[in-house]
Amino acid sequence: MKKYLLFLITALILLFGLQTVTYAGEPYIPEKMIVVMTPNLVSHNINLGGVAKTSDVTKLKSSNKSVVKLSKFVYEGTVYVSVKPNKPGKATVTFDYKYKGKTCHAKVKVKVYKYFNAIKSLKIGSKNYASKFKKDNYAYLKKKLTGKLKIKAKAGYKILDIYSYNRKDGSNFKTLKNGKKVTIKKGYALCIDLEKTSNKDVFSFTLAID
Repeated sequence: MKKYLLFLITALILLFGLQTVTYAGEPYIPEKMIVVMTPNLVSHNINLGGVAKTSDVTKLKSSNKSVVKLSKFVYEGTVYVSVKPNKPGKATVTFDYKYKGKTCHAKVKVKVYKYFNAIKSLKIGSKNYASKFKKDNYAYLKKKLTGKLKIKAKAGYKILDIYSYNRKDGSNFKTLKNGKKVTIKKGYALCIDLEKTSNKDVFSFTLAID
């Protein structure tokens, strides 16, 4: 559950296309990062909570600058490493950082994908919302959703998890079941995690209710 709580916060801080994984108090550095190039995406950002300042992050390097470029910044007192995708491909991100008086080394394998919609059908009641993800994995609706949930993945993908949460603060996290009735209220989001069966890469699609 902790894993999904960490990643759902990514969807909560979509500021001018900035996707940030936020987990206050300590660094959260994934071994692998999947980046899907969407129209509003500026970068994916690695959380270095507990690191005092950007100068404590050194030896920042991308093994393939044509795929991803790196930088560092502070947002609301937290230091981040920004991973900006340039084109589909693979790269390894490495850097050192000072945390609690120790120098630590980080290594993240990054894979960048061109955007695609892996959802074949997303029905809530009689309405199919799959087309909402035609160009982006984060879509908005302006009405409360209620009805039986029926989701189908496209060939080559399988559904891993379905859940909802309060977009404001990540509270009221709830696991949902395919084929059961759901209610998604204003200010909440429905999120679907899909796995690519050929390599186990995971992709998320979020339907937010304004």
